[in-house]
Amino acid sequence: MRDLVSSATQRLLIVSPYLGPAGMTMLRGAMAVSAEQGAWIRFVTGDLADVEGANRQALAVLVRGVEGRLIRQRLRVLTSSTEFPVLLHAKIVVADGRRGYLGSANLSGRALDENFEVGTALAANQAKSLDDLVAYLEAQGLLVDRTDAVFG
Repeated sequence: MRDLVSSATQRLLIVSPYLGPAGMTMLRGAMAVSAEQGAWIRFVTGDLADVEGANRQALAVLVRGVEGRLIRQRLRVLTSSTEFPVLLHAKIVVADGRRGYLGSANLSGRALDENFEVGTALAANQAKSLDDLVAYLEAQGLLVDRTDAVFG
């Protein structure tokens, strides 16, 4: 997954409902490489309502330091709208709508290092379909940009 996140790409989609500071620390370097190479990063996650919540804390860790500043300039954080009150439970990474990963691991330290998680590489048509689905949900207002609310 780290190789896919840091690969030369112009668009990076990451979907994970639950985030953890350790997971964001593990992926920060790879995401910074993508951002430095000009990739726009769409991050779809779960609940951000709780200011003290794990997802907000994890995102704060992601944008810390020099690498974090690179990421923050190219990052959009999306969550479900009130009209679409569902949790996107899939764990997906898609690069440029052509290469992807679909699996069971949230982006937390435990999921990436301790749990027995499974995942698979996606065929190009599958990666494109998932990227298109997220774009459609956003275009319909079902996923909304919460970047400013998270980072103010």
